[in-house]
Amino acid sequence: EKKGGLVISATHDIELTELLSGIMKNIHFRETVTDDEILFDYKLKDGPTRTTNAINLLYYYDFPDEIVEPARMRAERFLRKRNWSEEMSNEIMKSLS
Repeated sequence: EKKGGLVISATHDIELTELLSGIMKNIHFRETVTDDEILFDYKLKDGPTRTTNAINLLYYYDFPDEIVEPARMRAERFLRKRNWSEEMSNEIMKSLS
């Protein structure tokens, strides 16, 4: 079943949490994604987010796997390492040109 609507999603949450960690306090709220809906708890929690809600939105709105899966893999790597490798940064820049 296709979901209606225009989806525009851009996020740099995970990068910003690292860049601003010494300047700003990180807080977040959680989302739960099911096949039918996306629910946000709207309860503020300390620390940076550990989820990728923009990528979850792409999945929810049936974006092609060739877009969603590479984005998910890159984000998961960033969440593990907390930085982009030079190779990954070059790959991202190349994909944007």
